[in-house]
Amino acid sequence: IDEAADPAGANILKAAEKMYPLTDSGLVFEGHPVRQYTDAAGNVYLFAETDVVLSHDWPKQLPAVNELFSDCSFAGVVNWHAGAKAPEKILTVHSIGDVPSGWYCPSDPGLYRNMLKALHSAIGKYDLEGWTACTEATHWSGMLYDNDPATLAACPVPQYDIEIGSSPVSWTDPEAAKA
Repeated sequence: IDEAADPAGANILKAAEKMYPLTDSGLVFEGHPVRQYTDAAGNVYLFAETDVVLSHDWPKQLPAVNELFSDCSFAGVVNWHAGAKAPEKILTVHSIGDVPSGWYCPSDPGLYRNMLKALHSAIGKYDLEGWTACTEATHWSGMLYDNDPATLAACPVPQYDIEIGSSPVSWTDPEAAKA
């Protein structure tokens, strides 16, 4: 929720608040109430705000993640995408892992495919002309913050980064935030 730490997350949360009637789930994560939305099919979506990007302080956050969310079908870490050669106007999803060490979060190929298809559909739904939905190579920014990649396997829930990229114009695009 800190726009200096994550330039897209707060925008995405604001879009979700406008699109869905978020209610208090009774859970608290990092001192913030976890809110929820239940769709017509009975699927429950939990919205947990963080003060620090999840992968940046993973060892501290992992116990609470496991305590509160280990019965979820998947976890989406929704934030910004950037990089030296990162394309503009992308909606991307990738599995989370550290390829050099061989440690990965659990993954579910069917969920991964469906998330990518949903991002692709959202481009048309929200009239995001010039935007592309794409996958990205598995990676984990936690290594940049000296986190132990072995801890990735300590969470039983499939996890994915779902990102908007790759510049301030894209990160703050209100229609992309809806997607």
